[in-house]
Amino acid sequence: MIEGINDWLNTMPEEFRQKIYTQNNLAIRWASSDHLNVQIELSRMAYRDGADFYHTLTGQCRTVCTTDFFVRFFEEHKDQSFMENFCLVGDDPACPETWRHGIGLSRIQFYSLYDLLDFKKFPRLYRYLNRKFNALQKICGVSRLAGILNGNKPYGGLSYWSINRSAMEQLLNHPIIKDKNYRNTFCAEELIPQTVLANVSANGTLPKNSLQNHTLRFLDWNKVHGESPGILDQTHFVRIRAPESPAFPFIFARKFDSSISKELILLLEKNP
Repeated sequence: MIEGINDWLNTMPEEFRQKIYTQNNLAIRWASSDHLNVQIELSRMAYRDGADFYHTLTGQCRTVCTTDFFVRFFEEHKDQSFMENFCLVGDDPACPETWRHGIGLSRIQFYSLYDLLDFKKFPRLYRYLNRKFNALQKICGVSRLAGILNGNKPYGGLSYWSINRSAMEQLLNHPIIKDKNYRNTFCAEELIPQTVLANVSANGTLPKNSLQNHTLRFLDWNKVHGESPGILDQTHFVRIRAPESPAFPFIFARKFDSSISKELILLLEKNP
């Protein structure tokens, strides 16, 4: 895949190519802390280059607006950052049921084996080993929460976000990020950035209301075309163009498939 990207980049003007960085020598294990490490590494590079906004995307994401609208939106909202965040303690109504009752906290409370084993290659073996490992930690009273959170309230949310330079500065320089105590946890990218920014927002380090609980991304969490989040098709067009929160339109969407989503892609291009 990286070769195809580099071939495409070679067709672009030199000024454009200089702004693109690709890397193909990292092992990114599913659910491991590798994901957050890469996000932080790339964000730090972009920060040094003077970037104003930072966006996380996957290979199945696309922008669903014009370039002009994209630029204008983030210029108009330069003082805001967009990240889903819900508190994992107390009674936050935004917290999904699947994260309640300690389920969300358990992701960082116990050591996991995701950083050591490739879950996709050995799913049955991993489930067995991790289940036994977690049971042993519970018996022994192991809890990593104090060491990781260091007095911060725990928050969770999607790992897809768009945050401005001020928020990124707080994220990169926060002890939770710098110390990397989150290693050997489960999906750290869905807890650590959210915990950092929600807390610095609450304590006034960031301006009031600068962190918006919105991702700017459209996802269908129903099982569609055999996957959840669902693969998008032409039936999703109206929902993408008519967001529930008109103040914050959808800038991105996921998941796209080159075949299944072909008609939707054409609709989006014809109706910007």
